[in-house]
Amino acid sequence: MLGYTEQPEVARRNSRSSGGSEDPQVSEVPEDPEEQLDRIFHALADRTRRQLLAQLLTTPGSVTELAAPFEMSLPAVSKHIKVLERAGLVVRTVDGRLHRCSLGAGPLQAVATWLDPYRVFWTDTLDALARFAEQDAEQGAPHDAEQDAEQDQDP
Repeated sequence: MLGYTEQPEVARRNSRSSGGSEDPQVSEVPEDPEEQLDRIFHALADRTRRQLLAQLLTTPGSVTELAAPFEMSLPAVSKHIKVLERAGLVVRTVDGRLHRCSLGAGPLQAVATWLDPYRVFWTDTLDALARFAEQDAEQGAPHDAEQDAEQDQDP
């Protein structure tokens, strides 16, 4: 079955094969936020794609420049970039034969919004750890393992 996330790519292929010069605008159909999150998390689930995004944090780059650190073919890196593009995490501009990629961090706001209700879990854990450390410090200086060993050996 053809899922929604595959339809834009099919539309692009069809427009190319039919002689269309522009990608069709998919914005006619409002995107389901859950489907957007699925695409973003799918893109972020791969280590190579996360490394590509990390490279783009500092400066935009060509596909060739982005591929340089990886031991894989240029078409393989290009496929990873296409997954990032579908998620909206990479924006590609074409100038002749040169394809420049830049970070499209906007979709990460959707991830932050989704994660926000869960923030309380790690915040509470860090707060509990801080309280434990403060209580431990109030009860006295930390024990020195060597000093404890010497005291155990004395008669």
